Amino acid sequence: REDGSTGSVANLTVADETGSIRVVLWESAADLVQVGEIVFGDAVQVSGFVREGRNGLEVSVGRGGSVDKVAMNEEIEVRTKPYRIEEIKAGMSDIHLVGKILDIADTRTFQRKDNSTGKVRNLTLGDPTGKIRLTLWDENVEHIEQLNPGDTIEITGGYSKENSFNNQVEINLGNNSSIKKTSKQVEFSEKITLIGDIEINESYSIIGYVTGLDELREFQRKDGSTGKVVNIHLSDDSGRIKAALWDKQTEIIHEIDIGTKLQATDCYAKSGWNDEVELSVGERSTITILEK
Repeated sequence: REDGSTGSVANLTVADETGSIRVVLWESAADLVQVGEIVFGDAVQVSGFVREGRNGLEVSVGRGGSVDKVAMNEEIEVRTKPYRIEEIKAGMSDIHLVGKILDIADTRTFQRKDNSTGKVRNLTLGDPTGKIRLTLWDENVEHIEQLNPGDTIEITGGYSKENSFNNQVEINLGNNSSIKKTSKQVEFSEKITLIGDIEINESYSIIGYVTGLDELREFQRKDGSTGKVVNIHLSDDSGRIKAALWDKQTEIIHEIDIGTKLQATDCYAKSGWNDEVELSVGERSTITILEK
């Protein structure tokens, strides 16, 4: 501690039929684990307060809290099967999931407050119920160097939260998480939305023909770096929409022309000029030529 004295802490995971959560025991509560009074498989009743930990929500048991062994009249059914993507909600921890890799982003580095360098990488996973963005930190980044889109992976120990970009739920993998390639077969089918059904503040995947193509523009960001943007228009039988392609996504304009059929995936819809709905195709999106 700050005063030089020694404290004790123990971590355990408790689960029932609805899921699992990390429990942090302090001082006398931690001693119960260290002396073997609480062991793997025991049924316990926990009283503590919930807080946001490094890997999602956790229960802290300190002064005023308690952890007691209890006798159960019936066996507790602990969930062991993986979650489906549609079941993932913000605030979950110890997530077990099997999914197909749909897209892998480049690794990015960043500086921590202590001046050490960290690494982060994102990928998108899909299963028959939907898709979700996965964020890997530090050592877990290295574990996917040999993986490719189309591979199936199994993750354990993930935690979920809403991102600040579009408030969608994402899964993070930290120090207590694991990721591995698996031979399990997972099916995924991209949900395609008609252009006429697009509304603002949501992410969509669409298929359309290029019906407008503007000039590429460069601009200066606040940090002094140079950005690129180009506007194109896409049409299907239900309507027409402007799509702004940013930075790396602008490279495709050298391969397309009026009439090219494109699929734009994970594009964010927002209100544009004259309150018209438009799509933003950025680093979280992919754009693919279907027919030239």
